[in-house]
Amino acid sequence: MKKIFIILMITAGFLFSVIAEESSDVNPSDKILNLDVDTAVDLAMANNLQLKSERIKFQSKEWAMYTSWNAFIPDLSLSATMYKSNLHQEKAVLAYPTVELVSGTGLYGVARVTYDSPKYLWGLYAKFSLSLNLNASMVFNVKQTVLDWQSGKINLDMAKRQLEKGVKTSYYNLIIMEENIKLYNEAFKSAGLRLEIAQKNVAAGLIADVERMKAEVDYENLKPKIEELQNNYIAGVDTFKQMLGIV
Repeated sequence: MKKIFIILMITAGFLFSVIAEESSDVNPSDKILNLDVDTAVDLAMANNLQLKSERIKFQSKEWAMYTSWNAFIPDLSLSATMYKSNLHQEKAVLAYPTVELVSGTGLYGVARVTYDSPKYLWGLYAKFSLSLNLNASMVFNVKQTVLDWQSGKINLDMAKRQLEKGVKTSYYNLIIMEENIKLYNEAFKSAGLRLEIAQKNVAAGLIADVERMKAEVDYENLKPKIEELQNNYIAGVDTFKQMLGIV
């Protein structure tokens, strides 16, 4: 069963994050994230989930502050009506026939009948109203939204500063942890060499076996300490990546 190792190498002010598989050919260049402390802070500012949440809260309060002034905008109502009247000046003009005798005598003749068309008047009726309700609570509501916006801005600035401090602290703690692991690995190698020399000296009859046992105890005691450091280191890397929002 293959083991997965998360390797974090910090050298000359740079952070290299590498994921590699034991007993497999992995190209490290495909798995490397190269960061200095300032770039790490920039990544965190752009991708950290908690900071994004604070930004959303602040934007919501900011929008509430801007829209709170809408209460002072008056209500405007406008209506218009176009009408047609059948009244012409003082009286209604109706279509009625006009009979004109053209020719004829007695009871018989030819008449021409014409009709006057009615004349209409058009008109436009418009009405608008403007109203504004003012009370003390409206002023206090606006003031409260401004206070909420100021509070949200302070919280956002504090969150940014805390995140920046946390990223830098975590970054340099990882450097220290890596150096401690290197020191303990060197101590472990040295303890292994001492154990090997002690075993040879016991076989040659140069020292008592108790010296070999002491060297072996020193060697074995370093194993859990190195394992603990490595586990803390991996946990620190996970926390650091979570701060950067790249988990």
